[in-house]
Amino acid sequence: MKPYFVLLVILSALLHASWNFFTKASRSPQIFLLWKGVATCVLTAIVFTAKFPGDVSLRVWMFIIASGLVHVVYWYSLGAAYASGDISYVYPIARSASGIVPILAFFFLGEVPSVQGVAGIVLIVISIYLLQFRDGASDLAGILAYLKRHDAIWAFMTLSTVVGYSLVDKAGMAAFHASSGLPKWYRPIVFYLAIASLSFIGYGVTVFVRFPMRRIMVVGRREWKLAFLGGLMTFASYSLILFVMETEKVGYIVSIRQSSVVFGVLLGVVFLKEAYGKLRVIASVLIVLGVILIAAA
Repeated sequence: MKPYFVLLVILSALLHASWNFFTKASRSPQIFLLWKGVATCVLTAIVFTAKFPGDVSLRVWMFIIASGLVHVVYWYSLGAAYASGDISYVYPIARSASGIVPILAFFFLGEVPSVQGVAGIVLIVISIYLLQFRDGASDLAGILAYLKRHDAIWAFMTLSTVVGYSLVDKAGMAAFHASSGLPKWYRPIVFYLAIASLSFIGYGVTVFVRFPMRRIMVVGRREWKLAFLGGLMTFASYSLILFVMETEKVGYIVSIRQSSVVFGVLLGVVFLKEAYGKLRVIASVLIVLGVILIAAA
């Protein structure tokens, strides 16, 4: 891969980790994600006004709606995870889907991973195990006890939604490419913005039900600039990956982008002074190595 493209993927990873950091650092991660969604909806309105995507089949819309529903659960879980746990704990788990998908593919699709792929999966499983070490508890009973805490439950719920919407999005984009005459570069943007807007509308309902309007407006007034920046970062991160994917191998891109795990952990440990820093950095590095092995297998 050309150095220029490597830098773009690393930039995408840093942007992704950064908006997660903004979410965790917020006074209310759940409300922050709502305002971030407002920014996404505004961006969607601007893009769709400039070039309205009329050539979208009903089948593709079904995939968009399905992914949007899964994303509602994703945003809710992510917000709850950051409200109850550290970013250096939640983020690596939420971003470890690359090691979970091959396992599911083995059981449900009969896909047998290579020895190298198995080694990558083992590294990711070990890293998740290391992330459970807290307050000196390293025995199995202690680990299982920590898995019952709110931050662990919501982190793994977030991970499950990432796996779910990844599979739906893959099928949806295949159907979109096969049925639409829209420009190649524009189809993924349409797909992403449609999903993001629908999911944030659904997620917004959960926030308005759970939080009083006064608190929502207070957080909005204080943090709307970071929330809108986070929305732009999300879109920019995704767009950079799409741009590189046009010419470079997906396996290499996924491997390099997984560096976001290390960025996320370092942001939490350095700026938020989160505990278990050394252990979580080691775990995040193992996740990256595991993904590299899987991608190159």
